[in-house]
Amino acid sequence: MRKLIETLWTPVACDVCGAEETALSTLGTRIGRIIQKHHDYTWRHEDVQCTQCGFVFNRLRPTAEFLHDYYTDCWPIASTSIDIVPDFDVAVRLELLHRWLKPKARVYEIGDKLGEFHTALLKAGYDVAGDDVMAESSERGEWLDGLFRRGCVAVPPVAMKQAFDAVLAYFVVEHLANPRDWLRSMRGLLAQDGVLVIEVPHLVRHPKDALMHEHFLYLTPESLSALVQEAGYEVVEIRDTGASRVFGFYLVARRVETSPLIAIEPLQDQAAELQAAYQRGRALLNHAQDNLATSADLITQAVEAADTPVRVCFFGANQTATEIATHIGVELKQKAIKILPYDNSDAKTGTHLEGFELSVKKPDPSEFHPSVLHVCVICSRGWTQAIASQIRQFGLPRFILVDGASGELLPNH
Repeated sequence: MRKLIETLWTPVACDVCGAEETALSTLGTRIGRIIQKHHDYTWRHEDVQCTQCGFVFNRLRPTAEFLHDYYTDCWPIASTSIDIVPDFDVAVRLELLHRWLKPKARVYEIGDKLGEFHTALLKAGYDVAGDDVMAESSERGEWLDGLFRRGCVAVPPVAMKQAFDAVLAYFVVEHLANPRDWLRSMRGLLAQDGVLVIEVPHLVRHPKDALMHEHFLYLTPESLSALVQEAGYEVVEIRDTGASRVFGFYLVARRVETSPLIAIEPLQDQAAELQAAYQRGRALLNHAQDNLATSADLITQAVEAADTPVRVCFFGANQTATEIATHIGVELKQKAIKILPYDNSDAKTGTHLEGFELSVKKPDPSEFHPSVLHVCVICSRGWTQAIASQIRQFGLPRFILVDGASGELLPNH
């Protein structure tokens, strides 16, 4: 039985204007059990809108220890058996940086994960340092303590006594429990006239992605502008569309010595739009849960219609796979049909995933027999097409592709 990690969740004031509880209007509540590498974690949301500035956010924040444990318990996605392509547009990121930075500029990337963009920056000629909270290294103790205990990164170890021409934070800010302190602390890493480059999900354009369970802040260009201005930056560029991930937007801000006037009016003006976007996002999240049930129905129908032996193979050992497998597990077990978990990640190989009797394996084409109908359920959102292509290359005469997240059948060719 997997251990469920609980913690104390504390209400906070508005991250943008500081308004207290009496000025916060509740939009909805959520609770979820999130599966990580070793343990499960309970996440809680009390989503509110500030009646003073219009900002929409989760006012509940967990303890520093909870965030530390959760993010260090994340599944890494590195693989030695398949090339995992970045799920962002490298060229888009580089194009923006080339316009703001001189050749060989000193760059610090926060949240560099596997280092895909770190490598691209080095190839482009930049002097790069980087760190990621999910990486495992004894040298990151101070970094982890700074990010979680103080809500900021005052002195990341690799950046000590260094000043950077740019600090890059791609899809980081929305995860921060104390964004105000974090943004102020980044000033200490920047050289004079250095820029902070941020990319985050866009609440209005892509509300479902913005409302992901790990996010505390549901941002738009207007709300992010107000946040960075309050922290001592001047906003010099906003790219509302065309970011490196389809659901994101860019903001570039320059460190200034005197805080500029905070433009709160544009955020106030879109208050009704933000509330509508939130409700639309909640509806989409509910629909996503319905999609899992639809995927389970598609699998059951394929099994019932088969006139040959059947195997149900899940590609992507994650929460989506667990929820679908749990839904169909009892019925398929009664029919003696195997449910097999596969994943290309090195770290997941050999682990046990709830909903499956067998441990996770890497896909091996030799194990997929041509006499068997394979119902292949793809559960890795963001890599659906890449995994579908991998399965098609197995050369199976009979197989069915199911997009587990969307509840749709995919073409076999």
